[in-house]
Amino acid sequence: MNELYLKYRKQGVFRREQLARDFEGQDVKELLHAAKVASPPAIKSISGRRGIYFVVEPGEDYKRAAADTTKLAASIAPGAIICYASALNFHGKSHSIHNIYYIATKRKFRDLTYQGVRYQNVTLPHRDISIDKIPYKGMVVEVASLERTLVDCLRSFKYAGGFEQLFRSFEGVPYVNSTKIEECLSSFASPVLYARVGLFLQFFRSRWGISDAVLYRIRQRIPKHPDYFLGREAKTGKLIIEWNLIVPEDVLGMGRYHGG
Repeated sequence: MNELYLKYRKQGVFRREQLARDFEGQDVKELLHAAKVASPPAIKSISGRRGIYFVVEPGEDYKRAAADTTKLAASIAPGAIICYASALNFHGKSHSIHNIYYIATKRKFRDLTYQGVRYQNVTLPHRDISIDKIPYKGMVVEVASLERTLVDCLRSFKYAGGFEQLFRSFEGVPYVNSTKIEECLSSFASPVLYARVGLFLQFFRSRWGISDAVLYRIRQRIPKHPDYFLGREAKTGKLIIEWNLIVPEDVLGMGRYHGG
């Protein structure tokens, strides 16, 4: 049995840099070549991206063999963090199926489309805040927490799949940790983000048990002048004085908001 197969079978996907560390002092090219020409072949490279490989199980059709998409996302570049809508999907809360992974890494990588799935590099400020390390099929995946994802998606709707997708996804979340949300907000220190998160929490306050004290603290940081809930491209809506936000009527209807 090939030694790379034995080493990386559980992990599934591995990078050349890891191979060099794990087999220090050995010829990396020779190890990779031996695994590829083994009978049956033990590994396969990711087409369109040098330096990433995945294990092929004996008896599997080599030509049709594919890497686990989550493992590939977590291995596509050093320090990979699955985030935004992709984090919701990983946590099992996404309202719909996505064929894209949003990934933040320590160094920017070139976007990749592989077997119908797009792996897109995104910026994630404060990458040390509220990131979960979760065991996944033989490896550990770094993924933004649900609380961090709520804040991130309200900051950048384009990576959330739009407001309705975000709202429907969080409808399936039974509980969020409001302390974690406040910690995330304090890192960004953005008045409009405080307001967006405050209104969103108000939509779900009964379901999540959001206290008046939490909403009060968040309300102290909202903009002094009205701003737009969905950004400046969405300029119509109702002014919600409580949060100093101009909010589209369909958003208010979705959240069953009756305040003023």
